[in-house]
Amino acid sequence: MDRSEHDMARLFLKFFSKEKLSPAETALLKTYLTASMANRRKFIELTKKLELKDRLQEFSKNINQSEENVWKLIQDKLRADVSTNQEQTHVIPIRGRSFMWIRWAAAAMVVITAGSLIYLLAGKHSGTEPIKPLAQNQVSDAQPGSDRAVLTLADGSTIVLDNAHNGQLGRQGAVTISKLGSGELAYSKAKPRSGDALLYNTLTTPRAGQFEVVLPDGSKVWLNNASSLRYPAAFAGAERRVELKGEAYFEIAKDRTHPFKVAIISSSPLGAGGSTVEVLGTHFNINSYPDETLQKTTLLEGSIQFVTNGAATLIKPGQQVNTNDKGQTKVLSSVDTDEVIAWKNGYFHFAHADVPTVMRQLARWYDIDIQYEGAVPSLLFDGKIPRSLSLSNVLEILKTNQLHSSIEGKKLVIKE
Repeated sequence: MDRSEHDMARLFLKFFSKEKLSPAETALLKTYLTASMANRRKFIELTKKLELKDRLQEFSKNINQSEENVWKLIQDKLRADVSTNQEQTHVIPIRGRSFMWIRWAAAAMVVITAGSLIYLLAGKHSGTEPIKPLAQNQVSDAQPGSDRAVLTLADGSTIVLDNAHNGQLGRQGAVTISKLGSGELAYSKAKPRSGDALLYNTLTTPRAGQFEVVLPDGSKVWLNNASSLRYPAAFAGAERRVELKGEAYFEIAKDRTHPFKVAIISSSPLGAGGSTVEVLGTHFNINSYPDETLQKTTLLEGSIQFVTNGAATLIKPGQQVNTNDKGQTKVLSSVDTDEVIAWKNGYFHFAHADVPTVMRQLARWYDIDIQYEGAVPSLLFDGKIPRSLSLSNVLEILKTNQLHSSIEGKKLVIKE
């Protein structure tokens, strides 16, 4: 079950149970319904076919009413939520409380797909007025990132993976490199012959790119945008060692006799001393972007040892070690791991995030530059937004928290 489908199902359930929607939730639902006639008809048919007689008073008297009447009821509900929430400032729907309508939720999850959750936010429409979503060419916009990366082989040659065909791409010694599908690269398991030098490959994602690689030991690495991973095409020796710039999520294959080590490469002063994550078999996330104030290593499963400037710190599941540009570390307990790996699951997840924090993520995912017109707004954001949205859609949602902005070519201007 896709997490985005699950969240949208919860939003639909909240709407039909007559609970008050936040401005952002209202915007999300309106966006889906007004994005296309197909979305609207699917939603209406869903409401007419499901067992809602005991749940929804509006529909119980006439479950077979026309599309126009059903649409009018939906619009009335949306307009009511807007009017009753004008003074609210929270943005973006957050994980809600549990709902009991499992059958309804399952049906909603089938209808809503990750690729068509939300498109354009439209204005008010009457029940019979044609839907007129804003055309992409009417405004400046930026599309979300996708599975894009470049593989650099040991001899310096490169392969653009987003254009490469599925199947075998080449060989490095005894190892076969293959593209298994959209956004996934894999190495066959093989050991270097005695005396052979290690052949290092580098997987690099641009801004607005991401990619997954299955290493020769079976470990999986999801590489976020504007990041790179350097690794041998076949592991040899006493340890398995890779180098990371940027952000990646790791699921390490267990091998107690050959510990896995991630050397975190940083452009900050910390880079001179360097940090290393040592594991045997575990799941963890590393965020080491040079424009972030802290380097963050978060453990989800297993155990890791974080080493920096000669000092080692043992990290337990749910903990995060933060390192500043002076090499000083601090361990945080019980962090929200869903927030940490939201990018891997297709979301921006903000937890009391200020404007610069939000903008840094948008800049990397949409390949844009940020410009502040006047003082930086003192706003805070909480919740989640799908990363599948275009930039203009994301800005419409953020606007519900009074963030004003404009897109000018490759530049996003934030206004005071």
